[in-house]
Amino acid sequence: MNCNLELKLRRMAEKRGINLSEVFVTVADSIAMKNCEEGTLEVLNNYFTGRDGAYVSELLEIPLEGKFREWAIAASAYSLRKHKNNKKSLDFV
Repeated sequence: MNCNLELKLRRMAEKRGINLSEVFVTVADSIAMKNCEEGTLEVLNNYFTGRDGAYVSELLEIPLEGKFREWAIAASAYSLRKHKNNKKSLDFV
């Protein structure tokens, strides 16, 4: 399922001309998608030490599995929705 979600995320970004390396996912974005703060901070501390978020392209490159992967994709979709001043909504999640 995660591969399908990731592919859908990439296609939606491409269709709207959004570069995934320009979309930053914050802790607040992750929490807005109902991800727990503890898990969000765990991923940040393990892969992006000292930062308050990561770019979507970076999140898709790290070896997250299962629910962590789904949660990262959900937070990425939320951040994509906010990108470019909310000009176009991504009906993703």
